This record gives sequence, structure tokens and C-alpha cells, in this order.
Amino acid sequence: MNTVIVRRLFPAILTMALIAGVLLATTITEPANATQAQTTPASVHNRQVHPSTHTKPKKPRHKTGSATTHKVSKKKQKKAHHTTSTKKKHKKTKHKHKKTKKKRKTKKHHKKPVHPPTPVTPAPPLTPDPVTPPTPVTPPSPTGVHDLIVDRAMWLWNWDNNQDVLNFSLAHHVKEIFTYAYPGFSTDTTLSTKLADLTSRATAAGIRMWAMGGDPSWVTNPQAALNWEHEVITSGYFNGIHLEIEPHSEDGYWDNQDTRNYDYIHLLTAMHAAKGTHTLELSLPWWYHTIAYGATTLDVAAISAVDQITIVTFNDTADGIITDTEHAAAAAHTLNKPYRLASETNPVDLDWVTFNDQPSTDMLTIQNQVSIPLLSDPLYRGFAIEDYTGWAGLPT
Repeated sequence: MNTVIVRRLFPAILTMALIAGVLLATTITEPANATQAQTTPASVHNRQVHPSTHTKPKKPRHKTGSATTHKVSKKKQKKAHHTTSTKKKHKKTKHKHKKTKKKRKTKKHHKKPVHPPTPVTPAPPLTPDPVTPPTPVTPPSPTGVHDLIVDRAMWLWNWDNNQDVLNFSLAHHVKEIFTYAYPGFSTDTTLSTKLADLTSRATAAGIRMWAMGGDPSWVTNPQAALNWEHEVITSGYFNGIHLEIEPHSEDGYWDNQDTRNYDYIHLLTAMHAAKGTHTLELSLPWWYHTIAYGATTLDVAAISAVDQITIVTFNDTADGIITDTEHAAAAAHTLNKPYRLASETNPVDLDWVTFNDQPSTDMLTIQNQVSIPLLSDPLYRGFAIEDYTGWAGLPT
């Protein structure tokens, strides 16, 4: 043990002895060196040693008594170093953790307030596109002829079965029926019932019903005409009134023409005043433009007194119908009154007046030819055919 202590203290003792010897030598030689120090340049004292020429002092080797003691010392040093570095790391980690916490706190402190979402306005319900009803298909003509006229009228004087009349009307583009109703029809139970049923069927099919009546004697007996008109209106079976009054058919007309014409226009005016909501229509002979009535003609005076007219253009040729139509159609345009043309199908004395002896296709072809330039005329109402019995009996 003493040997170990001596070995450890020996370098220190030796060093202390050397220092003491140097101090003693310095004391003895100080006077001689004082003069030399005065002549030494200042640069020598201020000289610095270059790092490359500087030698680091060597660490003294510590001799130990055994290898075990040296190993234990190294382990202790390593443990101490490990402990120190772990503490430093732990401190650094704590420091980082604190910084992170501070940062998080700062973020929380500066966090923007969260606003509630803006309520979404619901979209309005979709409105379905309006559905356009299909265009009704016009039934083909049973005759095979392409028919340009889709608005016809038909006289109905005599008939047996209502449904037969309706079927024929639908097949031939008949939209209006002039139904004969004699004075007192409403008191005839059989006829009244028949009219009520036909009106119901026709109305359901989109066909208008007109009460047809007239007598030349009404010209001189207007009260009879007004009574019949009242019966028609109150029956409720009809949409309009179609008059068949021809003053020239009355006996003695040509002997007293001016007076009868005056009575005729006076009658039409009175019936028009009493018609209510019904439409008043008149069958007008095409040649009435040849009869003078005051400063005008009889056709113009008659057209002025009613709502609309059917021009009795009985002819079996297109040129004949067009010629017969000219004057009355011009007067209707001047007075802004709707008008129809007419065709006859019953047998009469004059062959050129009727289609009775011709196929129904001939009549339809002629009517198409006449109608082509008139289809764009807003006042044109097509053809009226005289009558159901004659038309249905035409050869096909």
C-alpha cells in the first residue's frame, strides 16, 4: 500500500523540487539579466506561438497496482459519463416537451373561432314540364279521298237511329248538325226523347246541335216564328238556330216583292233580338244579290241581320260553286260574318244542281278544289251537305 502511495506522489515531489531549483537560480542571476532585459525588443515578449508549433502537454500515465483497478475505474467513468449524458438528454427532452406544450398552448390560444355552417336553402321542387295533349288524329275518309275539309255541317230532316247518325258524322268530319224541329216538337214525347238522346251523344263527341226550322209563312206571321224560337231556346237541346226561310217561295211574292222583302228583314231582325246566347244562322240563296233592297241588295240586308250564313251554292262543278259564292262571300267579309258553302245530294229536277247521281268521291273532290284557296280565310266554315239521307245513299 505504501509503495502505491509513493509511486503516485513521486511525480509531484519531483516537480516541486524542480520549481524550487529554478526559483533559486533566478534569484542569483537577476542583477545580470536586468540590463539584458532592457535591450530586448518588445516583439520578443509579444510573439505568439503558432498553433502548428504548439505541442500539447502529454497526460501523465498513472501506474496502477493492478488491471482490475484500472477496469473498475474505466467502468465508473463510463457510468458517470452515461449518467451525465442521460441527464442531459432527459433535460433536453423535457425542454423540448415544454416548448411543444407552449407551442400547442399558443396554437390553442390563437385558434380561429369555428362558425356554424351556413344553412343550405333547399332547392325548389321541380315543376314537371307541361304535357301537351296529343293532336287528335282525323279519321280517314271512308271513300279513300284525302279530305281537306275538317269542319262540315249536315242537314238532318229524317232519321231512324241516333247512333247511326253519329257514326256517319264522325266518319265524314261533320262537326255541326242542322236537326229539323217542327213547331211543337217539345210536346211530342217520342221526338223530344229522340232529340234529347241525340244531343247527349253528339255533345259527347264534340258535335254541335242546331235547331233547324222555317216556313215562308213566317214572313207575314212573325209571331209564329218567335214562338218556335222560344221553344227551341227553352228545350235545352240545341246550341244554335238555323233558319230555312225563303220569302220567294211564298205565293204572291213576285207580285208584292218590296213589301215581302221588308217583312223578311224585319223578321230576321226580331229573331236575332230574341235569340239570347244562341247563334242565329240563315240559309241564303246565292242569287239574292240580284234583288234590290233600298240602296243595297237583299243578300247584304239579310247577312246584316244574322250572326252567320250558309250560302246555298247548289252546283256539281267547282267553277259553278265559286261563281255562285262570289257576291255573298264578299258581303260576308265586308260585314265580318262567318259563312259556309253548300252541296245538294238529294234528287232534283236539274242535274247540275245535285251530286245525287255521282259517287261520293266526286263530291269530296269538288269540295276540296273549292276549299283550297279558302282554307286560310278565318271566316270560312267549310261545306254543309243537304242532307243525311241523300249523302248516305250516294254510291262509293
